[in-house]
Amino acid sequence: MNTEITQVELPEVSPDDAPVIAFFDLDLTLLDCNSAKLWVKRSLNEGDITKVQAMQSLYWITAYHLGFVKLHAVMDDAMQAVTGMPAVEMMKKSDAFWGQEVRHRFRPGALQQIQKHKERGHRIVLLTSSTNFLAERAAAYLGFDGFLCTHFGVDRGKLNGTARGGFCYGRGKVDKAMGYAHAHGIKLEDCYFYTDSFSDLPPLLAVGHPVVVHPDHRLRKKAREMDWPVMDWGVSPSHPSEVKKAKSRTQIPAELDDPDTMLDQSALPSLL
Repeated sequence: MNTEITQVELPEVSPDDAPVIAFFDLDLTLLDCNSAKLWVKRSLNEGDITKVQAMQSLYWITAYHLGFVKLHAVMDDAMQAVTGMPAVEMMKKSDAFWGQEVRHRFRPGALQQIQKHKERGHRIVLLTSSTNFLAERAAAYLGFDGFLCTHFGVDRGKLNGTARGGFCYGRGKVDKAMGYAHAHGIKLEDCYFYTDSFSDLPPLLAVGHPVVVHPDHRLRKKAREMDWPVMDWGVSPSHPSEVKKAKSRTQIPAELDDPDTMLDQSALPSLL
């Protein structure tokens, strides 16, 4: 089903305007997918984890999105799975993952909204619980001014299973956003934050312009209570639903795919 992309109208810029930061969440906000699930499936296919480990990881991810567990449990599981891996190897895996699985999954409406902010001279910053290996690539690709995320700890060139500077989650997101804003002389009350998740309620309440995008059920309910705008930014052409539509449009009907049915047998001259 086609949906109309909706966007937040931004005020025109005037010389007296205070500086602004537009913070964006990544998974299911800018992206139309959950990159953590894609990473787990890819790791399983490449033999980096077992089926049991994959099922365990997907369980934690699903439980987190349903609100049953905190992100710390999910991230601890993810970090333990790669503890001891050389950081260089993780960078190589992240490059391949980004290029083959993620780069083409940005919502069209997200790209349009980003452009609106850029045209008004706003700083654009990624604010995500994702790791630095993915956040850095996404921010560079989109031409963002910065990224705030969860940084994998590294010891002697290897991942050590810790989050350097703490997890970028919940109140942690507020602290990181506040620190970035303060460093640039900007007040959070003048800033925007776009997200899909109820777990991002603390930063939504901290900024002056909270915006909800494709929200989960708890955030949709909260958005109605707070009268926050709810946006639909569509999905990328690579989203499974769009791929399925494209295949159905180009699929050859069965009766046309059979050469025998394409010929009127009675009109053929007899070979006997």
